[in-house]
Amino acid sequence: MQERIILSNEEKALLQKHLDKFERDAKRGKGMRYFLGGQVCFLLFFGVHCMMPVINSLHTDFDQQAFIERLGCEEIPDDVPFKYWIVGYVNKTAVFSEHNRRVQELRQFEGCLGLVFIATGIFGFAFLVNHWNDGKRNLLIAKIIQQHLNDLDGTG
Repeated sequence: MQERIILSNEEKALLQKHLDKFERDAKRGKGMRYFLGGQVCFLLFFGVHCMMPVINSLHTDFDQQAFIERLGCEEIPDDVPFKYWIVGYVNKTAVFSEHNRRVQELRQFEGCLGLVFIATGIFGFAFLVNHWNDGKRNLLIAKIIQQHLNDLDGTG
C-alpha cells in the first residue's frame, strides 16, 4: 500500500510556483525552437561562407607566370648602379612573397573559423532535434504533477 505524502502549505505553494514556471516554459518552447533553428541556420551559412574562399584557393594552382608579371620586368635605369637595382628588385620580390604568405595565413584562419561555425551549427542542430518535443513532454509532466497535487489536497 502506498504511503500518502503530507505536504505543508509552504511546500504546496513552492510546488505550485515551480509547476507554473514549468508550464510557462513549456508553452514558450515553440517560439524558442524556431529562434534556435534560425540561429543554427545562420551559423551553418556563415561557416560555409567563410570556407568558400579557402576551398576556391585550394583548387586554384599557384600561377607563377602571373606572379613574375606582377613583379614587372622593368629596365635598369641608367642613373642607378646594377647592384642597387638588384637589391631593390629582390626586396620587391620579398614584399610580394610576404604579402602572398599573409594572404594564405588569413585564408587558413578564415577556414578554421568557418569550420568552427560549421561544427557549432551541426552540434546545435543535433541539440535542437534532440529537444524538439520537450514542450509537450513538460506539459504532460506538469499535468500529472498537478493532478497528484490536487489528489493530495482532496480537491481532485
